Amino acid sequence: MNAGPLGAATGTLRAWSMVAILSTLYIVSFVDRFVRGLLVGPLKADLGVSDVQIGFLFGTAFAVFYGLVGIPVARLADKGDRRRLILGGVVLWSCCTILSGFSSTFLTLVLLRIGLAVGEAVLTPATYSLIGDALPKEKQGLAASIYNACGMFGASGAYIVAALAIGWIYAVEPSGELGGMKLWQVIFVMVGVPGLALAGLFALVAREPARKIRSKGDKAPSLRDVMRHATGNARLYFALFLGAGCLQIMTNAYLAWGPTFLSRTFGMPVAEAGRTYGLFNMLALVGGTILVPMLTRRLKRPDALPLVSAACGLAGGAFCLAAPLQTTSTGFLALVWADCSWPAVVGTMCWPPSIPSSRVRCRPQ
Repeated sequence: MNAGPLGAATGTLRAWSMVAILSTLYIVSFVDRFVRGLLVGPLKADLGVSDVQIGFLFGTAFAVFYGLVGIPVARLADKGDRRRLILGGVVLWSCCTILSGFSSTFLTLVLLRIGLAVGEAVLTPATYSLIGDALPKEKQGLAASIYNACGMFGASGAYIVAALAIGWIYAVEPSGELGGMKLWQVIFVMVGVPGLALAGLFALVAREPARKIRSKGDKAPSLRDVMRHATGNARLYFALFLGAGCLQIMTNAYLAWGPTFLSRTFGMPVAEAGRTYGLFNMLALVGGTILVPMLTRRLKRPDALPLVSAACGLAGGAFCLAAPLQTTSTGFLALVWADCSWPAVVGTMCWPPSIPSSRVRCRPQ
């Protein structure tokens, strides 16, 4: 138990240390998720798979299970030990990433991709629940913003990290093979290990905080309460979910295939394509983070957020259609910057600025 100022300070330091580790894990999760974007050529050559199969591996095999598992995982986070839940998820996705380096068939890669999706689906709902109980209300928004920002940078940084790893491997061994392992096998092992190391650190630092009680008799809402709340606000949630889905289709399609498009269409080496594409995406996220909220504030209207969100979604869609039609890599990257600046940031704007505890009641509006 914490007692006095020293105990409170220790508890706060531990809570922020936990947020830092979780934010770093969020970055690692994106690296493990998107690293395959730089390995399309080697995977196709060694496993004899087609672009359609690669698309299934990147998209369907991940998205379906990530989405489906997220709902029961969120319920577990409402009631169970979130620390153990996160540890289990991190170990699962990291092991699946490492074992992908030893795959010899496309089916094995798909099964391990599904395992990665299940493991990564744990992190965000459990993290938001932990933030709600580990930190005071006035600090929760900052913690959630830091976590979200690390996710945005992780999506772009995945290609920069992978490109650096590829460059290092070729510098050590021009053939791209180390210890009898091919390039793509080495990359999977290299990016999978940090997750296990961070899981060990998280186990040492994190403690399961007591769940905050906001009123007498307060308890986690039942599934029936949640469904009643959702159906009572069906128009709101349908629009949010549909919009979020469309934005994710745009951003994730480019994240999966952007470097490959640069390499195939404009002849960029894979490592250069990864670094360049990752840098442009990172600049897009920084630019969008500044410009979009600024535009929203300047409108000074109660409906500014939905208006800006809709406009940015339409703009992102237009840039998304125009980018592959460009005849130069510079034109393509410029439109990629414009495409990713708007929709990716809108998603973070529409997220609640403060994360409530999992004990907040669901009441139909």
